[in-house]
Amino acid sequence: MTIVSLATFFSFLPQFILGPLAGVFVDRWNRKFLIGLSDFCQALTTLSLIFLFFFNIRQVWLIILINSIRGVFQGFHWPVVNAIIPLMIPKKNLSRMNGINYVFTGLVNTMGPIIAGILLVLFPNDITPILWVDILTFLIAITPLLLIKIPPILKKVLPEHKRSYFREFKVGFKVIKIVPGLLTLLFVATVLNFLGNPFNTLMTPFCT
Repeated sequence: MTIVSLATFFSFLPQFILGPLAGVFVDRWNRKFLIGLSDFCQALTTLSLIFLFFFNIRQVWLIILINSIRGVFQGFHWPVVNAIIPLMIPKKNLSRMNGINYVFTGLVNTMGPIIAGILLVLFPNDITPILWVDILTFLIAITPLLLIKIPPILKKVLPEHKRSYFREFKVGFKVIKIVPGLLTLLFVATVLNFLGNPFNTLMTPFCT
């Protein structure tokens, strides 16, 4: 149980640290490139796990390290995905699109464990088929990305002293204070994640 807890902790730690900082980088870099790069690098981390199991290298610290590296790329992936939706969808349809997005996200989060459980039953002594499916999903995600045109970001030209990362980072916190209810919403989401993640962590040792 301790190993599962450590693996979960170090997997989410990079996302917790990079989450507030990723938005600043997202606004400065090519978002299409960032999504493709994060998906590709996450696929590489999964491939490295396959090599570990293939060569029978079962070092726990190494698996935790790979999961932490994967968490770094996940920390950039979701801010980029959420940032491109307002660029591609008209403002009047934004609420509908966000609803559709969360419906599909919930569907994927529901079906993913079900499919993984079926594969575990079919391959009880080998986890690599599940890891190959994970890599396949990243390739499927990258393929339509090559065909989608993401509009460029139109930004005002600011003086050099106003274009620092730290300044833009502080602007994000100011927005949280200004927008009514946003701080409360973030607090509720934090509490729900804090209470829900231990349940997900304990599910594995109690069900095996």
